[in-house]
Amino acid sequence: MKLINQIAAFLALCVIATVMVVMVSMALSFHYLAEGFLERELQAVVHIIEEDGLSRRQLPSLTVWLPPILKANRVKQVEIAFRGEPLFSFQDNDQPDPGDPAQKLLVKRLHGDRYPALQVTFYVLPPLSDLEYLQGPLFGITAGITLVSLGVWLAIAWLRRQLRGAVRLAERSELILNDQLGRLKHDPASEWPEAASRALDRLLGELREARKERGRFDMFIRRKVFIDKQLGIGNRLFFSNRLEAAMADPASGVGAVLLFELAALGQINARHGDAEGDLLLQSCVRYLQAFVGKQPGALLARHDGGRFALLLTNAAEAEVVLLARQLLKSLLRLPLPAEVDPEQCLYIGGVCYQPGESAQQLLEQAEQALRSARLEGGSGVFLYEKPLQVEALETGSVRWRSRLERQLQLGRLPFALQPVLAEPNGRTEQAEMLVRLHDEQGEPLPASGVMAMVDKVGLQLAFDRLMLQQALERLAETPMPLSVNLHAESLLDREFSRGLVMALVRLGRDKASRLIIEINESLIGRHQAALRRPLRALRLLGCRLTVDQAGREVQSTDYVREFSLDFLKLHPSLVREIHNRPLNQMAVHSLVGGCDNDHTRVIAVGVETEAEWRCLRGLGVSLGQGFWLASPSEPTAAPPKRRKRELAGK
Repeated sequence: MKLINQIAAFLALCVIATVMVVMVSMALSFHYLAEGFLERELQAVVHIIEEDGLSRRQLPSLTVWLPPILKANRVKQVEIAFRGEPLFSFQDNDQPDPGDPAQKLLVKRLHGDRYPALQVTFYVLPPLSDLEYLQGPLFGITAGITLVSLGVWLAIAWLRRQLRGAVRLAERSELILNDQLGRLKHDPASEWPEAASRALDRLLGELREARKERGRFDMFIRRKVFIDKQLGIGNRLFFSNRLEAAMADPASGVGAVLLFELAALGQINARHGDAEGDLLLQSCVRYLQAFVGKQPGALLARHDGGRFALLLTNAAEAEVVLLARQLLKSLLRLPLPAEVDPEQCLYIGGVCYQPGESAQQLLEQAEQALRSARLEGGSGVFLYEKPLQVEALETGSVRWRSRLERQLQLGRLPFALQPVLAEPNGRTEQAEMLVRLHDEQGEPLPASGVMAMVDKVGLQLAFDRLMLQQALERLAETPMPLSVNLHAESLLDREFSRGLVMALVRLGRDKASRLIIEINESLIGRHQAALRRPLRALRLLGCRLTVDQAGREVQSTDYVREFSLDFLKLHPSLVREIHNRPLNQMAVHSLVGGCDNDHTRVIAVGVETEAEWRCLRGLGVSLGQGFWLASPSEPTAAPPKRRKRELAGK
């Protein structure tokens, strides 16, 4: 119960109790007063009987003067006896019916003062039996109660107005305790007491600053661990972690590692100074970042000195060679000093990899390819040749688009469910839907490669719509929460967002609360301002939110509180061999600290060993996802019939 309601109820109960006590006291006092008055009147009659009847021996005269006195005192019957012998009796002709409870007579037996042997028995009406004589007093009492009630109502209304500020202060306190301060609707200036409100504002301001400082400190730690302080990109450790995670994932396809070297850096530093060399490195980073931004899932890091490492996921050998030559062509436009020939100082060495290989061996092969590129003379590209057992996704964009469009025309996507658990083989907290497509030979294609090609050919919106439709259909049939990974640009599409909102409204809040929307951390950081409105609408409908691949890039975790995230999924590169990597433990501890509230839970993705899970649990991770915890379910088969889509914008 709210404070104002408690005070109002207490005040009303006090007033009502006071009025009731006064009325009961008045009624009892009036009753006893009336009975006392009646008894004194009857005693006076007995005294007259003693004086005029017994003392003067005028008993016959009693029939003359006694009946009027008895009627005046509402006596209906009287019996006079002296020493047990009856002397006189009287009965009113208007005696009431004895069966009428409203006319029940009181019996009063009185004895004389001078002659104790005299006994007079009176049968008299109750003092308050004639209520018509009480209408005036009752009207006054009713008017008094009405005035008291009106006064109480006015007092409560006044009290409500005076305590409205205290109620608002209590409301803000409840929102703070529930971590829902963003739902505050009133102005804190209207709260009361003002001192408490100002103190709360001050503490909240200090808490926000402390959280910002904590976020900056956490990001500073991660930058110190994984970011090259000179250029602001990933360092060698950062690249090694991401490479090992990509190669350890059996669901990923083939990829490639490119090493780029600016061989003239030492010469430039010696002749023009380190400042000139740093400017050249920064220009080189801008060219490399522009190249990486065009490749889905690509990663850039500084290897050492004038060397840079690039990770290309789901890239076939022919595509790697073409991309490396394009990169070299763009780097030839670097603003080199006049004495440096760009045709003799830029080298790229590359090697393709497949899941299960050694990351250290792969880097050695890339360095060997880089040395071969230098030995060939002139700026150039050299690709380390080796056989690959995993077939690459070498289908061209046109053929990929045709294949994906055919799958979309079927109206269904085969998918597998990857459980998320709190303990090995425990209760499934939720399940992630993963696309499972097959090639012409019926072999499963890596999910990361499929989604990369979906993004590349521009069918992300259609795939997200179809996956979401299947998730909503499944939610209507099973109580298990499902998580679906959506592209940020799909949520920014007005037609898609409107269709999703309408579908959730039809589904109902109870079922909508079991839908979990996942967004990539890099995308939510890039579109953070634009995503506020659609994500807020989903939250209001009961949908839960997750950011996955957290820690793949070093960025602030302010989005955790801004979007009130329910879950934060760690990138597998941080989970891999974490028990043997103190720097990864520091980074995970930093991310868990950024979710230091009762609402956001951290999920570790890619848990493969018990040692990893024990270390993660010790760092504050509450849920896990990986083959060691639980294997994904078998892919669902697409039915032959095409079902009607529920989302708008089909």
